[in-house]
Amino acid sequence: MRVFFSADLPGNAKREIVNRIIPSIEHLLPGVKWIPLENYHMTLRFIGTISETSLHDYQDALMNLAGETAFDVRASQLIWLPDVHHRRVLALGVESAGRLSTLNRRLQGSGSFIAHITLARGVARANPENLPVHIGQDIEFQVTQLSLRQSDSGPEGVHYPSLSVLSLITEDTC
Repeated sequence: MRVFFSADLPGNAKREIVNRIIPSIEHLLPGVKWIPLENYHMTLRFIGTISETSLHDYQDALMNLAGETAFDVRASQLIWLPDVHHRRVLALGVESAGRLSTLNRRLQGSGSFIAHITLARGVARANPENLPVHIGQDIEFQVTQLSLRQSDSGPEGVHYPSLSVLSLITEDTC
């Protein structure tokens, strides 16, 4: 099974992507496959294919974050993944004053990884020079929950069921 760590996006962030970001760039990217609203999430750490037996190690890594507080993030620019020269995905890069890199390390991550919100796939033929880097007004939201999810491809498309969920401490839960 293919798995990754993620955070849910609140409805207002999803609506801003659908109503403001996508309409401002979709005419510049004909032929790409846009991600449907229900599949929006912030990828914190992509793990890849794992065995059933190692699943528990990743679930434990997530649960070891119990007691962590919710945090604010900001999406401010368009990025190509894995990079502009080998692009397969168009995404929004996400920043959070060091919290994301700390979480990445605690979630058994090594090396660099860019937290992101995938917007479109099949972008290999897209011309990066056609797109602005910055999205105008940043999209800001609070991360209140982390998940270990499965990337499940089927005839109806890709789905991302949660395998484990951890709620972060918010002012409401203190």
